[in-house]
Amino acid sequence: MDSRKKGFTLVEVMVSLSLTSLVVIGGFNIFISSARHFQDGTEHNTFINEARAAEQKILNYIQNARAISVTSGNASSLDIVQSDLTVSRLYYVAGNSPETSTLTYDPNSDPDVVGDEEILCRYVSEIPNVNLFQILPNTTSTTKLSFYVGLRPPTNGETAGVRKSYTGAMVYMSATPRNNVDYIQN
Repeated sequence: MDSRKKGFTLVEVMVSLSLTSLVVIGGFNIFISSARHFQDGTEHNTFINEARAAEQKILNYIQNARAISVTSGNASSLDIVQSDLTVSRLYYVAGNSPETSTLTYDPNSDPDVVGDEEILCRYVSEIPNVNLFQILPNTTSTTKLSFYVGLRPPTNGETAGVRKSYTGAMVYMSATPRNNVDYIQN
């Protein structure tokens, strides 16, 4: 019997180890890519839910208002006159990062009363070249709101469709008070 035919040669072992390494590395890359997509999907759903909850609250505040107006000289703040004629304010608070930027509701808009504010939405950013709040032309009270909810806010000319790392939500909505008796103009 020939003793050379009992095992593998060094070349055969090296080739099989190389092929096994390529398969393992490929599988690992697929796993990492899948985990990244899963995280982006989960993050996207979080921002969608955050935006939807804020939209519903904002819609309720505006529809139950008596009048609304964009705060004079500030397109990132909206004054809401309630049916009892008290004025509340919906406003954007720019933080140092998207994580600390919020859309906030102050039920009395009095700067001396602190602590009654409600954060409606976190991770808020303004959309470049678009007013956060705007009274639509040819209306006295229909308000258009435009903002972004997510970690990576858009930059000039960037849209969700062409953005590789897009995992947030662009929010565009309009609302009109149902109890609109008069219009306050600043």
